[in-house]
Amino acid sequence: MHKWTITTTATGKKRQVQVILYERLQDLRGAVTKYENKNGKSEHLDADVIAICHSFFTQKIGKKQEVELEYPLVNIIRLSREYLTPMIIAHEFAHAAQHIYGLDYLMSWKNPMNGANEEFAEIYGELFNAFWPMIHTQVTFKNSNRTTIKI
Repeated sequence: MHKWTITTTATGKKRQVQVILYERLQDLRGAVTKYENKNGKSEHLDADVIAICHSFFTQKIGKKQEVELEYPLVNIIRLSREYLTPMIIAHEFAHAAQHIYGLDYLMSWKNPMNGANEEFAEIYGELFNAFWPMIHTQVTFKNSNRTTIKI
């Protein structure tokens, strides 16, 4: 298992995403089950999960009596060596970016989600750009269906 933590400040606030690469799909599914049982969820406790982005946040009341996030870590992306493709990576990073966007923009309805949304693209681009140097020299993408990992 390999872990990385990626930080983005694209919204002006520090947000972090932890990326975990499991050696076996069975290990990923075990981690999903453990996480979902611990957090009272059951939506991903099926045998079809090959990658996932768990999104969350914890709130506190700030000095100005405003609700704010207590910790910068707001997503955990779980990937499996057996199903690692550019599409899977991009798909899970899109979920992480959507969650961060929702936390920092949609709560105030500042910017609607549409194709011209530059703020969302900035979050997604910064997350993916931060992760790519960590993994690109360790991954050989043979084709869109299979990947060879040299970790």
